[in-house]
Amino acid sequence: MKIDGAPGTTPALARLLGAGQASAGYRDGGVTVACAQPPAASDVARPGVTAVLWTIRELGGGFHMPAMRPQYGIDACAAILKATNADVCILPGLTHQPGWMPQADDGMIRMVVQEAGTGLAEARRILAVLSAADPGAGWQLVPVHGADDKPANAVNQSTCFLYKSGRGIAAGKAILAATDTGLMAVLPLTVPDRFDCPPQVCFTAPLAVRARCFYASAPAGTAPTGVLPPDAVVAYSVPAGLAGNAHFAAFRNACEVAYAPPLAQGSRLKLPYWEQVALRDPGLLNNFMAVAAADVLQQDSSMHCEALAPGVHPASLDEVSGKLADAVLLRHTSTAPAPHLAVTRVVDLVRAVLDPELLAALGASDALPEDGCAAAMRAQHAAPPVADQAATAQARARNQLAAAILFARLLSDHWPVLAELRLQPSLDRDCP
Repeated sequence: MKIDGAPGTTPALARLLGAGQASAGYRDGGVTVACAQPPAASDVARPGVTAVLWTIRELGGGFHMPAMRPQYGIDACAAILKATNADVCILPGLTHQPGWMPQADDGMIRMVVQEAGTGLAEARRILAVLSAADPGAGWQLVPVHGADDKPANAVNQSTCFLYKSGRGIAAGKAILAATDTGLMAVLPLTVPDRFDCPPQVCFTAPLAVRARCFYASAPAGTAPTGVLPPDAVVAYSVPAGLAGNAHFAAFRNACEVAYAPPLAQGSRLKLPYWEQVALRDPGLLNNFMAVAAADVLQQDSSMHCEALAPGVHPASLDEVSGKLADAVLLRHTSTAPAPHLAVTRVVDLVRAVLDPELLAALGASDALPEDGCAAAMRAQHAAPPVADQAATAQARARNQLAAAILFARLLSDHWPVLAELRLQPSLDRDCP
């Protein structure tokens, strides 16, 4: 997914950047210089610890999602997490306290109080499917509890962690740490020495992601149960986007966290055109999905009136756009050797729910581990229209791309972010 509105790079600037990167390797220390040795064979074979951050859209219910997702939605989430091959999964933004839930009642919409703890229950459903699909991993779920040993919450949300105990990783009790910008969930992990990683590492995430929340009564505040560790991997999600976000900047400064290598992709999907129209002025369209919901070409030709321009739908994977709304950072304030956090990539939810045979037609030139892993769940959610069978291959691919974007947003408008934690490599070893 490309970042919507991201500035381009001119050829001249690209040449200057390349020259600057090349000159960084030059040294002016006399005739004798130090050079980096290749890592030992044991270091090459040792894996780092891979973590995935995924803010699953209103997991547990909210304004747009039911308290209990359909089983194919849970299956799709588990299939995508399995495809990442991550050792640790961080799932923030779980609905926790009773909240207002819109329900249809004989043509009217009324608000009812939803069941408590649904987000954690949905996470356990994902865990059950993930454990069945990957039995050797020994997946475990760690909730975040307060001082009363009950699930902690902040503004109607909570956080939980999943990890692979089958790889020798062990978890302590998750604690709550107070910062100037809110509560942080902290999970301490013990990592065996066969990993190229510090033996003790903490993964942290905010208890709430500051999305729009509805609740019947303001939830009681949760007291911290510990302090933020000096060294930690910090996961963060901002629905409004990271660029220019004052709250994210304050959080980063308050926790003294540094950027990892920046992501080149967006991590939150842009709203589809007709949904933007409906949100901007609901009176213009009575039901913007009433005609040929799976046929975007017919939507463009039939579902706009004279006052509206037709929607512009992506015709290839390169045209799928969004914004950067998720980050994995490193906090290091101790005197211990600093580990290295390499953010690898954003997991492509749209490619994960597309039929693999259509990827080439939509501009995919390489293969990703998640390709097609949840395509069956997308087909179970909405079968293609009968007219689609007689359409051209290009039209079918474009229609499925639009359906895949809608289904990906149904799972979560945030895309998972993968990051790998390793020991900091030394660049100052002497030549042999």
